[in-house]
Amino acid sequence: MNHLHRWLLPHRNNQYHPHLLRHRALSGVTLGAILLKLVVLVGLSVTVPSNTAFAEVVIEDIVRMTNQSRISNGLEPVRLQENLNQAAHLKAQDMVNQGYFNHYGPQGETPWQWFHAAGYRYVHAGENLASNFSDAETVHEAWMESPTHRANILNPHFRDMGLAVATGEVDGKKTTIIVELFGSTNIPLVEIAGTSISVNNTTETVNPDVFPEEQITVESENIVSTISEQTPSNAWVRASEFVREFYLFLAAGFALILMLAMGIRLEIQHHRAWAHTIAVIGVLLLLASMEIHFLEGLGNQVWVL
Repeated sequence: MNHLHRWLLPHRNNQYHPHLLRHRALSGVTLGAILLKLVVLVGLSVTVPSNTAFAEVVIEDIVRMTNQSRISNGLEPVRLQENLNQAAHLKAQDMVNQGYFNHYGPQGETPWQWFHAAGYRYVHAGENLASNFSDAETVHEAWMESPTHRANILNPHFRDMGLAVATGEVDGKKTTIIVELFGSTNIPLVEIAGTSISVNNTTETVNPDVFPEEQITVESENIVSTISEQTPSNAWVRASEFVREFYLFLAAGFALILMLAMGIRLEIQHHRAWAHTIAVIGVLLLLASMEIHFLEGLGNQVWVL
């Protein structure tokens, strides 16, 4: 207890100068904080070296898990289809470029216009979205826990699949986005009278003489899922978030101790040490705010729509 008293509180026995606010301790804290930041950055960079590598791994894993879920439910697997991949890419880039996360764009863009833009003429189509994720397992689990997203993944009408992953800012916050599109083109339009087209987690009966998009309605289901799967990428994302909060805690602690040290005996001031302490607080706040790797700052919640 006396040891903590000497280090944290100003009193006569330490000349009203807590040992934690002395130059050697302050230098050690600064060095340790920088090294901790570097360890997290190295961990993130090793597990997820780039946006491109991240997208490739996520897409590969989503396809695998989607087909595992379909096969385990007695359904045929879906295949990645070039036009649907292009449609998903167009939708993902539009969300990043305009900074939104929704099935509909701010300029009235519809979910199905990207299918047409990529040359995919669907008779059945569906869209799942997710953001703020650091691995495929978390996204797929969140979708499967949502009845409407699960219905898209396990829709027996779907034969094709398209995926795109992007990183950017939505509502002023850096995030990751994935677009998962489903479709089928192998059923003639005249055969779908009285059947359902599913887009954006809803179904609508279609007249054979009316083009499908004119009959489709969309109801959004916005769901938050907490990360539960422990994978290398989200483990380092969690570590990054913990370290950020730790820096903020340290900065607040140093500020409190400094105010006590400066105020308890106004006639006794250690100006250089106080200046050094303020500099350390600044370094801690800077490290907490720095997001060098693109997965830093994601937190531990995944949004699905």
